[in-house]
Amino acid sequence: MPSRLRLRLPAAGAVVAAAIVVAVVPGLESSITHLQRYGADSADPQYDVSVDRDSLHRAGAILSRDGGTYFVYTPSNVPNAPVLRGNLGAAIRLWALPALPVAWPEQAEWVFSYQTARRLPPGLRAGRIYPVGPRIYLVKVAR
Repeated sequence: MPSRLRLRLPAAGAVVAAAIVVAVVPGLESSITHLQRYGADSADPQYDVSVDRDSLHRAGAILSRDGGTYFVYTPSNVPNAPVLRGNLGAAIRLWALPALPVAWPEQAEWVFSYQTARRLPPGLRAGRIYPVGPRIYLVKVAR
């Protein structure tokens, strides 16, 4: 019995300390309550930028069926380009398994081309092109 009390006292102390920190640090409470109010209304993640969710689902369905490796190709000259690339790369993984992402386009069997000026990065040739959204394509790379 005394050993259980020894475990409970530090745990209770940690909870009290955390409550004091939340009460004292300005702005921390709003961050925590924002997370508390999050309500998922779909299987999609919350994106930081506007994306075409349906195109991700369509491309993911093809990739999951055919497998292989893929590269996410996004425009670099748009606002929040790194955020867009990160959101698309993370989201397509949800539906593309067992296909695997690669860091370099030369390594890819597929390219998910999202509203780019060209459908493929320089140096690659298209084998088959699947339109999955407005100016959004899943391209099988020709070898």
